[in-house]
Amino acid sequence: MIRPDAIPLRLAHSRAVLTPTGVHALFGDGYTLRGSEQVFVARSTQREVPIAVEVGSAFRVVLDALDRHALGEAPSLRLRGPAGSVEAPTVEPVRRVLALPPGLVRAWGLTTGQTVTVQAGPVAFGDVNVNEGEGFICLDRADALAAGLKEGDTARWARDVSLSVPTPLACSSTKVRPTGRVVTETDVRQARLKGQRIVIRPGQIVTPAARSLGRELGILDEA
Repeated sequence: MIRPDAIPLRLAHSRAVLTPTGVHALFGDGYTLRGSEQVFVARSTQREVPIAVEVGSAFRVVLDALDRHALGEAPSLRLRGPAGSVEAPTVEPVRRVLALPPGLVRAWGLTTGQTVTVQAGPVAFGDVNVNEGEGFICLDRADALAAGLKEGDTARWARDVSLSVPTPLACSSTKVRPTGRVVTETDVRQARLKGQRIVIRPGQIVTPAARSLGRELGILDEA
């Protein structure tokens, strides 16, 4: 039985979901995916990362925060396979998910599509989507890095924790420089509560949730 305070953690990795047409363009006519293939997603010949591939009904590219950081912000994006390359669609970020069997969704008083808070190590994530599944929490690799966790560790559903966005307030001139490599949503909220600002150092990774909230509250300084 899965307990709310010990839900197994999985990491969502970057992937390309290809239609049969995309498979043929990248791997050649008549090719059938075996499940172990990879393609390169690239913004230039100097910036590319390998990602897994799978077949689906719609062409999609899902990238985690670390791979998006590695690729940079250039607009064009292509997938390169052993037989050719294709222009990629708009990139989707990895979604945080709490996947539970239908019985547990009802027993815990949740509904599919609801957004909840999950405590993973020292970090709380407030935008975790409830879906039906076999019982796990799915996070971005950057989330796990920020929390100091790995796949197979456990996290908990923080039913009494609310991370609703507070009303923006004027910040003091004090500047906070996070010591971690990854700046998270929790860092932003703590800085806001202390009336401080966050200055992003070169090479630091800012999670999408942290960047969105930091800009909304006006406390994020990026070079």
